Amino acid sequence: MKNIENKLNAEKNKIVGAVKESAGRIIGNTKLEAEGTRVRTKGNLQSAVANLKDAAKSKLKSSNH
Repeated sequence: MKNIENKLNAEKNKIVGAVKESAGRIIGNTKLEAEGTRVRTKGNLQSAVANLKDAAKSKLKSSNH
């Protein structure tokens, strides 16, 4: 259940980051654009970690059978 929460949080960060990044670019606010990039990157990393956890769990389950 925890990994599902992590995945949802990652997706939220990717979306919020992309919106902030785009808004910053449109209005010429480099701080907002940079914050958006940071939040989107955080979401991408969270997603990668969640996928690695899933892969590790699958590998452990398949090796136990």
